[in-house]
Amino acid sequence: MADDAVEVIYAAPKRTGAWWGAAVGAVLFVALIAWIVARMVRNPVGIALVVVILVVGLAAPTALGQRGPLRATRVTVDGASRGLRIEHRRGVELVRFDEVRAVEAREESVAEGVPIDVVVITLRDGRVLRFGVIDRGAAEGAARALRAVLTLEDAKTDTGAETA
Repeated sequence: MADDAVEVIYAAPKRTGAWWGAAVGAVLFVALIAWIVARMVRNPVGIALVVVILVVGLAAPTALGQRGPLRATRVTVDGASRGLRIEHRRGVELVRFDEVRAVEAREESVAEGVPIDVVVITLRDGRVLRFGVIDRGAAEGAARALRAVLTLEDAKTDTGAETA
């Protein structure tokens, strides 16, 4: 990488028709369950109590400070400023190269056991930045590219050829 180059390590793909179809299906499923509960309870106070319990159950992890991985939209490295930029739904994280201690790709469980692929960046002060990516290949590729750029360890070659 040239010292002044900005390289894209990861960029989230655009949402596809399949994603939108799944979102519509999820909304219809929740609406069906809500209709069934309303038909079973038939009492406005009971329905309100069910809604309050669901909202508290969904909001409790966030209210208690539990955070999942960042939903990365774009990850870049800038050779000139020697920094890593992680753009995500909640904002932007900027990290200097010399602050990074380790980078790894792994799978984590979130939202009641749903597995997602993440890249984990461990900083020298002990903080950990985790960002989710689209699949395992993207996680491994992003981690490998970050390790190569940050010169944390020798990047493994994909060719499998050994040098003598």
